[in-house]
Amino acid sequence: MASGGARRGAGRPRKPLADHVRRGSYRQDRHGPLPTNVLAMTATSPGTSWSPSDSDFGGMGPAGRMFIERMLRSYDFTEIESHLLIEAAHAVGRLAETRATRTDDLVESAALQRLELAWSKQLVSLLTALKVQHETS
Repeated sequence: MASGGARRGAGRPRKPLADHVRRGSYRQDRHGPLPTNVLAMTATSPGTSWSPSDSDFGGMGPAGRMFIERMLRSYDFTEIESHLLIEAAHAVGRLAETRATRTDDLVESAALQRLELAWSKQLVSLLTALKVQHETS
């Protein structure tokens, strides 16, 4: 015979607290206090920021190179973030190439539009991972 009330393990699994904080949906009245034993990532000390080497620019077009130069003028990147930045630069380059390619063939044109959308999504994903934000004054 079934018993009343909520069954243990029934329903959707709880979303991790870190996801709520990251998405901005954390509410103390619903999710409880934030844990105090969380270790923050260590900040980089001045002079330890990353700068690209010639091998980092391998296979990268001019749009990607300019993207890296602009980003380095505005932000300091750690060694780990540099890998995301290089991938974002490749995405910028491929996006520029895709946008520059034009064709009269409808099938090819549709394929180019899908490719452009894919590279745009990839770029947004990488920039989100880098936590690059536009600062307003």
